[in-house]
Amino acid sequence: GTEDLPEKYLEHYRKVLSGFNAISVREKSGIKQVKDLTGKDAECNIDPTLLFGGNEWRKIAVKPFEQKYVLLYEVGGISQKLRSAADQIAAQKGCKVITLFSEYNPIQYSRTKNGIFGFSPREFLGWIDNAECVLTNSFHGTAFSIIFHKQFLSEINAWSKNNRSFELMKAVKLENRTLENSNLRIDDSIDWSEVDSRLNEERKKSYKVIENIVRQ
Repeated sequence: GTEDLPEKYLEHYRKVLSGFNAISVREKSGIKQVKDLTGKDAECNIDPTLLFGGNEWRKIAVKPFEQKYVLLYEVGGISQKLRSAADQIAAQKGCKVITLFSEYNPIQYSRTKNGIFGFSPREFLGWIDNAECVLTNSFHGTAFSIIFHKQFLSEINAWSKNNRSFELMKAVKLENRTLENSNLRIDDSIDWSEVDSRLNEERKKSYKVIENIVRQ
């Protein structure tokens, strides 16, 4: 999900990728990266999580014990801007902030009210699906917010350029839903029928690529 690959890993990437007959990447920047490394042409397709819609994912989601909350899901460290925004929105909505930690940090965890660590994938789905809204710097936090039609804000420049999230948001015309966009309010309306239509087109492309790879 980043535009810059670590120099020390380039030779390893080149060696491993050169052994594949077909390569699929999740963001457009990956096409050039693969080409520069191997000379091969890669296909850009949506993340596998996006191949299914909200109804399919709800079949395995576990409903959380909280009923009204703003969900904060962070990866790669603490973002004070994201947390401040979550606190402000929760105060406006008259509910609490639930923070999901992607990895355990005892200091951060002890300082966070209503922090949750060690949740299962099924519980993760339930936390997003049942939230009043979602604030995140995570690709999958962004992806499932879109899948479940949740009002959301995604922080793009938290720990590095979150290129994967932003390319997904651009693909469905939601690139304005960033924390950095000071003109946006969390409850600004989203045309979900248009979002779903664009996602369905991307799914069709991905299904076709998968079918072609399997036939090789």
